[in-house]
Amino acid sequence: MYWQRLPLDALKPKWVLDGFPKAGLHLLEQMLCPVAKPQPADAVCRDHWVGTFNGNAWTNEWLPLRTTTFRLARLTSGYYLKGHLGWREDLEQFLYLSGAAVVFVYRDPRDVAVSQAHHILNPDDYHYQHPNKDVYRDLKTFDAALAAVIGGVGPYPGVMERWALYAPWLDVEWALKLPFETMRQEPLESARMLLEYGLRRVTASIGIEIRLDPEEYEATAAKMAEVSQQTERSPNFRRGQVGGWRAVFTDEHVAAFRAHDVEGWVERLGYDW
Repeated sequence: MYWQRLPLDALKPKWVLDGFPKAGLHLLEQMLCPVAKPQPADAVCRDHWVGTFNGNAWTNEWLPLRTTTFRLARLTSGYYLKGHLGWREDLEQFLYLSGAAVVFVYRDPRDVAVSQAHHILNPDDYHYQHPNKDVYRDLKTFDAALAAVIGGVGPYPGVMERWALYAPWLDVEWALKLPFETMRQEPLESARMLLEYGLRRVTASIGIEIRLDPEEYEATAAKMAEVSQQTERSPNFRRGQVGGWRAVFTDEHVAAFRAHDVEGWVERLGYDW
């Protein structure tokens, strides 16, 4: 390795923003927007979304790996793709060797379940997509829909069954793991983590170490933190509460969630009951 002083603008990662559905991906995207742009659409890839599952990631049905990597391979420096990428060893290796900066956002899975229920029941089918909302709407009440999100209904697995296919990203040392709660409660620290991680991924890939201008670094992080709080800019942002599940879960929901969280992910992720 050798040292080189470079301006921030010269170090542009290829960002891959990954997260379990309704775990905070849009907040992560908003925080990143001062330093990166969405991958431009073209005739082949009409948006900047990427995923590994059929049904807008509401299923556990894997897409062919070549479908996902084709989109990821088109990513260029200074831009980002976002989506719901379950973990696979071959996918991880592809992303590592491509030099991508992978950021995995996660959230208290009980808050995720509440957010998913609101998402599914929302009448806006453009911003709140799901393959078949009627499966949940036919249950008539929000409590019943939330129970279905927790336990699964029809062809759609429960929230923790789906989470199990994303969870291994937490063990990938070279990826950045960023809790939604940290982004909400400590936006400046989160922005610093995000910015430094992206820069280190670039410099590690090209074999140099860098010295950053502290003032430029702090000013950029502060801008990222500021923009992340402008939640009105996101079409999918509802309330973004931390621990909001406590006001919604009934005793039946608590019992059902405990029964389906067979791996104890609530506690493993650092949350409590």
